[in-house]
Amino acid sequence: MQNNKPSSVETLTISLLMFSGTEGVTRIISDLPAKLNHVLTALSLQASIIVRKNNPALDSQKLEENFATLNAVYDQMSFQLVDDKRNFGFGPGHNLNYTLSPSKYLLILNDDLDFPDMEWLKTAIVRMRSNEKIALIGDINNPSAINPIFTNGVFPDASHAYSLRYAEASILVVRSSAFEAIGMFDESIAWAMGEDSDLSFKAQQQGYLVDWIPIPHRHFRSTSFNSLPSYQKSTLLEHNRSRLFAKWGDALQSGRLGKYVVFDIFSEGLGDMFCSLLHLRQLFEESAQAAQQNIVVNCSNLTLAKLLLPDAIHVISERDLSIVRGRFGRDGINAVRSIRQVNYALPFNMHDLLAGALSLPAAQPSTLAKISSGLKANLPQELAHLKYCVLHLEFERPGHHGRSPSDLIKKQISKRVSENFDTIVVIGKSRSIDISYLDAPNVLVVDLQGKQDLSEMISTVANAQTFVGIDSFPFHIAQAVGIPCAAFFGSVNPLLRALDPDLVWPITADIECLGCYHDQIECGAPFCMRMNEQCTTDISPMTIAMSIVDLRNRKRYDWTKFRRLLSGKQRNLLHYIKFHPSPQARLFGSSIPARDISEMIYELTSKISGLTLEHTIGSYLPQLQDENRRIRAELLEANSRLMSYELSPAATKVDTDGMCSVSAQAALLSAEDCVVSEEGEWLICKSKTNDPRLVFGPFTLFGRRCGAVIESRSYPASKLVLYWRRGDQEFEESRTMVVDHTDQVASSTWWYGESASEVYVRIDPSDCPATVALRVKFVGDIRVPERRVEGEGMRRKSASASMLGTMFRRTRITKLIESRRP
Repeated sequence: MQNNKPSSVETLTISLLMFSGTEGVTRIISDLPAKLNHVLTALSLQASIIVRKNNPALDSQKLEENFATLNAVYDQMSFQLVDDKRNFGFGPGHNLNYTLSPSKYLLILNDDLDFPDMEWLKTAIVRMRSNEKIALIGDINNPSAINPIFTNGVFPDASHAYSLRYAEASILVVRSSAFEAIGMFDESIAWAMGEDSDLSFKAQQQGYLVDWIPIPHRHFRSTSFNSLPSYQKSTLLEHNRSRLFAKWGDALQSGRLGKYVVFDIFSEGLGDMFCSLLHLRQLFEESAQAAQQNIVVNCSNLTLAKLLLPDAIHVISERDLSIVRGRFGRDGINAVRSIRQVNYALPFNMHDLLAGALSLPAAQPSTLAKISSGLKANLPQELAHLKYCVLHLEFERPGHHGRSPSDLIKKQISKRVSENFDTIVVIGKSRSIDISYLDAPNVLVVDLQGKQDLSEMISTVANAQTFVGIDSFPFHIAQAVGIPCAAFFGSVNPLLRALDPDLVWPITADIECLGCYHDQIECGAPFCMRMNEQCTTDISPMTIAMSIVDLRNRKRYDWTKFRRLLSGKQRNLLHYIKFHPSPQARLFGSSIPARDISEMIYELTSKISGLTLEHTIGSYLPQLQDENRRIRAELLEANSRLMSYELSPAATKVDTDGMCSVSAQAALLSAEDCVVSEEGEWLICKSKTNDPRLVFGPFTLFGRRCGAVIESRSYPASKLVLYWRRGDQEFEESRTMVVDHTDQVASSTWWYGESASEVYVRIDPSDCPATVALRVKFVGDIRVPERRVEGEGMRRKSASASMLGTMFRRTRITKLIESRRP
């Protein structure tokens, strides 16, 4: 008969987290020691019970007093209450408890349990001692399989062959050596839910076993998690589901845990790959040793990858992802995370977009320091003893309008660089900079254009004192190394390319459309909406000089303007997402009762869960792709038509397809609490109240498309609110769009997509006494009747159509309308 007793005393850590109250822990601790004592004696174990306060506001004085008493009574057990004054969440909290008391075994318990006895713990420890491959043992009465569609725990049965199994962590016995080897709980899984699935998958991926035994207990079920507001719970659940899909997407689809995770950073742009590699290196630094060997990186430039990544990571280069999947077919792939579909035009930092697409942690300063030392190797001998500024003004990617400075701007930047730095190193694949631009007394110019391979160019940038150039691959190298940079960004908001804004001095045009690259939810427009690429040509010599002088003097740049522009674009994007594709119209506008809708949703999800994932993807993914192509085609068509409209004082213009463009002047129906005048294409609204109103319409729809392009500026700053309604409705707060505007021109777009006979639009230009300039174009399948505006007769000043970027000029205001609400 096998002897399962160890030759010496082993240790057990029992970890609990406390959030919603002290009652649960008090209940467990009140009877746990007596029930646990004889089990510890039989197994020759010493136990350390650690309770962590995940809610600093809890009063735990009585619990501390109880722990002091227990420590004096029991020799085989120690009791500790930890209060770090913050909530670490489920996974990180248990990781910290284990780190405080490393042991042979770890028992994880929820604080909402009680047990009739602890004999099951003896069974679990004996089973682990008899089989070294068992890493986790859970309760067989808890959900033990993963639904591949929703990633939630389910009970497997005859009609649902769920092949991916896990041990729920409300009660979980863990072999500590395996726990450490697989990297413990993933701390990027927030708060709770999903971390036990991930832990079980990691254990099985590394060749360990997951087992289950009956554990008699009573569970009050997630009292901590359920104490959160519903919106927080749903947000956390979706975050954690996204994390699981990112880590185990292929495994969930195939029903088989593989060995590798593939990070696909194959791209034509070296900058995209370089930024992705920074965060991949962070993942390597945080991963357990066993997990490091399962990372595969697929990129188009092997030299670049090997410069930034350790040898332990597999690096391949395959354009076709199907070949990549086939290459690792025998050992299996858990997930392929790719940057191929990243939309860089979204108003979020490039590093956040890439790290998010790859589900990676952001690179930390310690990791960037390690990368920097590797990038600085292989410096050309002629630069070894120089302190120099790198100049790079080459941009060769076609189809990226608004991203490359004009020749005149290149010449002006070069001239300012030669005036401020004694030693200049010029780099680039080809001779894009005329060295004569840098002629200046006592300036050493080293021209390396077209003379370096990739590793030499990287080292040249990494060893520089300062960098002046454009938003491109060398700029990202300089940022990663921590070199102060002055850079040209064109149509891009500089904040969205800066790794550390304190080390960046932007060179940009002072125009109101700056950052137009980030105006769309689709990828950035491949052309300038103003048709002149003014952001690449209209930069004053003084602006260039100030950026480079401030770079030299390390005078911190004031980012207020760009932060304001960015927050506005982010607000507009989130508002667009909220109302597209109009879930309110599809659900709440229906005549189906809410209860029937709820039952229908649950029935639908139940039926879906009975299907295999492969069948489900085969049925609905092509439909979604077709729908996406249709919507994209409509948006591009609408954009093309919008760009073809002539700004004209004519009331209505109808093209051959029926799409109309209607000016604000032609559609204005009434005005309240404001004085309105007209200057060319602008309406000037002056109000001495907090509630001025302009009503436009009625717009007669002979299709479903109706929208408005609004340009506005306000003095002082205020909020513009747009209301819309059908002819049979009233204006309501539930149908609004809010725009913050200042003395700088702000642009916004509104779209209406329901069938209706008539549509009215109301614009409240400000929420305080203000002077507001508005230029509004209504577009779509619309017409408006000819009319006279309510109030005094309208007399317009003639004005020719101006370019989209023409600034409003203050001139004499002619009073046209002055009416007040009763």
